[in-house]
Amino acid sequence: MLVTAGHPRADDTRHDNYSPEVYSSKTNAWSFVGPNDPAHAVGNYPRLHVLPNGDVFSSTPLAGGRNQRFNPVPDVWTSICPQPGDGLYGGIATSSVLLPLRPGDGYRPCVLICGGQQAMIIDLGAAAPAWTPTAPRTLNAPNPPRRRNLNAVLLPTGEVFVSGGVSADDSADTSRVLAAESYNPFTNAWTTLPSATVTRNYHSVALLMPDGHVWTAGGNVNAQQSFPTPGVDNRELRVELFEPWYYGRPDRPHLTSLPDSLHSMQEFTVRHRRCHYAGRAAAGRVSYPCFQPRPAVRRVGLYQPRGQPASGEGTTKPQHCATGQLYAVPAERGGPAVGR
Repeated sequence: MLVTAGHPRADDTRHDNYSPEVYSSKTNAWSFVGPNDPAHAVGNYPRLHVLPNGDVFSSTPLAGGRNQRFNPVPDVWTSICPQPGDGLYGGIATSSVLLPLRPGDGYRPCVLICGGQQAMIIDLGAAAPAWTPTAPRTLNAPNPPRRRNLNAVLLPTGEVFVSGGVSADDSADTSRVLAAESYNPFTNAWTTLPSATVTRNYHSVALLMPDGHVWTAGGNVNAQQSFPTPGVDNRELRVELFEPWYYGRPDRPHLTSLPDSLHSMQEFTVRHRRCHYAGRAAAGRVSYPCFQPRPAVRRVGLYQPRGQPASGEGTTKPQHCATGQLYAVPAERGGPAVGR
């Protein structure tokens, strides 16, 4: 387990703790990864993603303004590319998502970063990975707003749900962005979705639930401290739920069989019924509440036989997955199964 960033203890003069550590469950021991290493300091709320080969990619730039990946054996960082040109992506106010891992692509990892006017993607399977722009966003096109302090959630369909945020540099609530958006990585297309009624600013969260809807909560008024002075409470306590296009559909597939637990390198099978198209299935992990990034959340395509109108099965290896709820996803209609 890699542990990095955060504030050090009160008697430490550093603003950020740039002494990354690794915990080994085999030896029950902690060790430093280059102790006191400012060259590889990761700022607060780092955006880290565990890749299929076990490396960790930081979409938060390290010292020098470059994105890097960490290899836990032999505990080294490797420079990948410069950060995206929009300076917003160098701070803490944006979010990134590891896009679906598909067997047809050899589980090639790609990461989406969003929050600036132009969202960007990096293909970490390329010979020379670099950030490239996605298709234009449709929200208020051709001049879409920035979304500082947004939340991005990977849905079990593989789409990315984006909500919340404010557009002003001072993070004022008056610049709220209420309209939600979704990004489809299979078609490289953005869609504008219905608007929320509650402003989501700094310290807000969006959480994918096992039944597939998205729970949104939290935020601080004008990105201020929760309790700046006695009697002042800047917390946003209201909760809203977003129902994606598949929510409540009667033709959603139903999981009929899957293992209770897995160990490393064990192949597994997921069976489902009420799946009209058996050409694309996936296993996915439900997200969890945190500041912005969700490093273990992923959607993994399964090897699946075709031509099975009433049922289907698929296999993959658990090193591509992460613990949590599983979904069965048909190719076109019905949407994902309720997680189990």
